[in-house]
Amino acid sequence: MALNGRGGVSLSPSNATSYCNPGTSVTLTALPLTNATFTGWSGALTGTNNPQALVVNSNTTVTASFQNAQAFNLYVS
Repeated sequence: MALNGRGGVSLSPSNATSYCNPGTSVTLTALPLTNATFTGWSGALTGTNNPQALVVNSNTTVTASFQNAQAFNLYVS
């Protein structure tokens, strides 16, 4: 699992980061941090569906990408 930007990924089952038997289905959920948005998956997954399932049959790399959301100050006088 790789991350690009401000966020994290939740895996189900949660022990999927260490070892998976061939054919194991893992659900990945992108979790953007405050003021960030999830922009998509790359590697073994593509697209922007969130969450997304992946069947693991070999060594696999997935990257979750996030982008900082623009925030503007509002001044009232």
